[in-house]
Amino acid sequence: MYVPFYEKYSKELLILFIVIMAASLVPKVLAKRRDPMLWYAAALSVFAIVMSGTIYNAIRGAPFWHYNQDGIMYFYPSAREQFVIEGYIMASIFIGMGLLIVGLNTVVFWVENAWFRRALAVLLITGLTIGFNFVRGIVRRKYGHYPI
Repeated sequence: MYVPFYEKYSKELLILFIVIMAASLVPKVLAKRRDPMLWYAAALSVFAIVMSGTIYNAIRGAPFWHYNQDGIMYFYPSAREQFVIEGYIMASIFIGMGLLIVGLNTVVFWVENAWFRRALAVLLITGLTIGFNFVRGIVRRKYGHYPI
């Protein structure tokens, strides 16, 4: 049976990516180690790794995604397992929604014009609503028995 390259060597590729990113970022980090945005980005990166289930996927040997007759499946159909890409998609959605909340609490107040401030607030609230409904749809499909 043919196993794609990225599925066969997903752990090694992840480690290689982390090593390359760390090696390229070390000089920049040492120069700006007191910058709060750097620490914010580092915290978001750790959050993304934790929320995406990277350790769970490494221990369980989960496939990146699944091929079937209908095409590629990004989300596992039951709540007992997950695909690697599913974790990354959900972590990205949660990070995006968190950034929308941060923007709603801080960035909106940087805008001087009242009309643009309201428009930005409505845009951010709309983004949060779309993200929340997207997560609800995924949870309904994955947990069919769970009332949401």
